[in-house]
Amino acid sequence: MNREEFFRKLGDIDPEYIEEADSPAKRPVLWKKRAAAAAIFIIIAGSALSTSDSVQAAIRRLFTFIPGQTIEEQTDSVKPYVGVLYSMDQDPMTKTNGKVTVTLQNAYVDAYNVDVVYKVTLDFLTEENMKYTVSASDFNKMMEEQGKDYRIEDESREISLPKDADAMQLVLDENGVSDYIKIMDKDNRWGITYGAEATLNIAGEDYTPEYYSGGSATEMNYSAHVEYIPDVIKQYGADLPITLTVGDLSFDIKLKPIETFDSVDDIGPTDIHNNISLTAVPRWDNDVLNVKLYSLNYSEFSQVYGFIQYNDDGSRTLPYLTIGGQTIAADYDGGDGTEFYFDLSDCGFTDEEKAAAELHVPIVEVLNGEEAVIDFKVNKDGTIDFPEKVSLKYADLEITNMAAGPEIIDDFAGSRDREVSIGIEFTAVPKQDNVIFGGANFHNINGKGAGGGGSCTENNGSEWKVVFQRDGLDKLTDYHSVTISSPTYLITDEYVFSMS
Repeated sequence: MNREEFFRKLGDIDPEYIEEADSPAKRPVLWKKRAAAAAIFIIIAGSALSTSDSVQAAIRRLFTFIPGQTIEEQTDSVKPYVGVLYSMDQDPMTKTNGKVTVTLQNAYVDAYNVDVVYKVTLDFLTEENMKYTVSASDFNKMMEEQGKDYRIEDESREISLPKDADAMQLVLDENGVSDYIKIMDKDNRWGITYGAEATLNIAGEDYTPEYYSGGSATEMNYSAHVEYIPDVIKQYGADLPITLTVGDLSFDIKLKPIETFDSVDDIGPTDIHNNISLTAVPRWDNDVLNVKLYSLNYSEFSQVYGFIQYNDDGSRTLPYLTIGGQTIAADYDGGDGTEFYFDLSDCGFTDEEKAAAELHVPIVEVLNGEEAVIDFKVNKDGTIDFPEKVSLKYADLEITNMAAGPEIIDDFAGSRDREVSIGIEFTAVPKQDNVIFGGANFHNINGKGAGGGGSCTENNGSEWKVVFQRDGLDKLTDYHSVTISSPTYLITDEYVFSMS
């Protein structure tokens, strides 16, 4: 039975098909090819861990698809907020001038505003021109002159230090990019940050946009925003001419109306576990398969976070591809945990092998909006009376030890008064085999959320260590409770998608 038939049956709410949806068997999913498909999209729906009639009915309703952002659902009683009218009608484009590389990713137009999403990579910045080398002896002299206590014991060593803003301005000038690449934060203790200035030409008029950005010193993700031009947008509609320019690199942007679909199955291949529905559509860039994952959440969980598990040994569990008898893990460039790619350029796969490939998503990370309080008593001798466990919805946290923070995590540096902190050791015991505790916030110390403080977390599998501290508490005996909130869980049912 293909997915279209499956969801049609779900709408009939026949127990036979409800049982099939809950079956643990991993079955490839058939997909009708769509010529307009642009990227792989994963749509998440469902309640936490059981199939419900409401979810099955909802899956058959109308969905507004905003590529790169979201899927919005429309029902008889709930109308979607379809703020975006148009999105980019072309694949992502990359251009470079040898110094800077810009990738245009998407564009969105609503009734009033224009947003263009792109990435800027500063290719001219290298380890060599961003840092300089000094001897440990000279470094210690610098620390002494600045009145700092830190010293390097082995003065025969050489160490690398970041160049200051004046030195980096010379690097910008020498590479001919200082007209549009600017030093943004000269006093950042973590290193200098840079900004790439851009222009948006909309219907023949140049605009200097507002920027929303993130990333690293050498690779920045931007959303350029031009606000309140409703008359221009109304006049041109989907034919609105937009050009993005960064330095000498320009991109002409074409738009298309936002589409609405009768079901998520029309957006791409679909699989379902535990009322979490995943849908996928591929975008090939020569021999590179790009993957973008989205969520549409009907579950008890507050939010679907992503599709990565960070393991104790520093490795990551990622989506993977089975193709031509090989298993290939996804690559990941950062971001929000929903974008991946598979570089197959050295593999020599045929078109038939690509068409027969299967995408696997082994992990879904979710956040649950719940909290629990640990009440404890710090005795005058420094020992702590604590409960044996605290229960969350999908895990019991069995507490094995509580003590002063440095006794739990020796290098905890969450505050000036690190000695006046509390540490907890616990074992996270899952209540269901397919739901793993992934972490939580430890805050609201003594029932108060305001004021400064900090926390530090370590884990080794199900064994966890947490240290927390609150400014203004001068003695360990001042602590008597901490709130655990917003836990994350990893759901381990694997999704399998046939790309044929």
